[in-house]
Amino acid sequence: MNKVERFYTPELDLLEKYEDFSSLSVSDLNNIRRSAGVVNLKKGRSPLKTAGRNNLFYFISGELEVRLDNQTYLINSQSDEKSLRKAFNERSDILSISATRHSSVLFVEKSALYDLLAFENMGDYVVDDLTVDSGEAEGTDWMQSMLATKLFRKIPPQNIQKLFSSFRPQKIAKGIRVVSEGEKGDQFYVIKRGAATVSRTGAMGQDVEMVTLKEGDYFGEEALVGETTRNASITMLSDGELMCLNKETFQQLLQAPVLKNITKLNIDKWSSENQRVVVIDVRLPIEFRHDHKEGRINIPLSDLRNKIPALHEGARYVIACDDGPRSRLGAYLLNEAGLEAYILAS
Repeated sequence: MNKVERFYTPELDLLEKYEDFSSLSVSDLNNIRRSAGVVNLKKGRSPLKTAGRNNLFYFISGELEVRLDNQTYLINSQSDEKSLRKAFNERSDILSISATRHSSVLFVEKSALYDLLAFENMGDYVVDDLTVDSGEAEGTDWMQSMLATKLFRKIPPQNIQKLFSSFRPQKIAKGIRVVSEGEKGDQFYVIKRGAATVSRTGAMGQDVEMVTLKEGDYFGEEALVGETTRNASITMLSDGELMCLNKETFQQLLQAPVLKNITKLNIDKWSSENQRVVVIDVRLPIEFRHDHKEGRINIPLSDLRNKIPALHEGARYVIACDDGPRSRLGAYLLNEAGLEAYILAS
């Protein structure tokens, strides 16, 4: 590579200028730096050839010409500020990109960024979904609290009987950390007595308390449904007692009846019968912009709970994002809210 075209490792303050990285912690930004770089291009050179097509590109300086099937446009410092904060090669119909003068471009490996943002996306879901609004007064029997949830109305009666007989009690003292962020999940928990706090690791490594759990609340299901590590820590605020269900029993008796896979044939049949079908892609906007199918709407997993009040109860919802963990979590969340949701088999 000549003197002009050479790679640099980007500084953190450069990454923070772009929308895709602005919400990431310092630790995450350092992880991104390992799969990112800055390349200086001389006139006529293409970042696609210099850095590779498996990267996202962000404008730093100079000027770049982008050619599509039926359009050619320039990217420079006079371009729309909002667009300059996003990757400029997300479109699938780009034919070529070339520098019209000496230019600098930031590149980031797509898979590394998508994997990291997806993990953060699932973590946001976890924090939002840890408490259960059962509508029961404090002190109500934990089984009554569980039966009052919309999720349990979808569980066959025979499964409910087996579920409750499979729970095992565990007395636990104040200050004990029940689950730790980052560890593998293998239990589902219901608070029978006592209270606990939910926390996540902040940007500076400190514990950030998110919410308090009370008697009748449950937690731990997200790591079992999504086959992921714990995205939050749970610590007891008082002496208490938990009811614990192992992973295998949870998946067999609770998860399996709720999460059902369908195919496009099911969607076509429902549509032909004039049934309302809404296909939701729960990936991040950056993933959706880069690659999505027509007819799907984008509601990121972390936003899905907030959008539930606006969703029509009479519709069938299909989660379709070609991503096992997020598809399962998305469908689980909608079913938990009492909606009819399915997973589109890839």
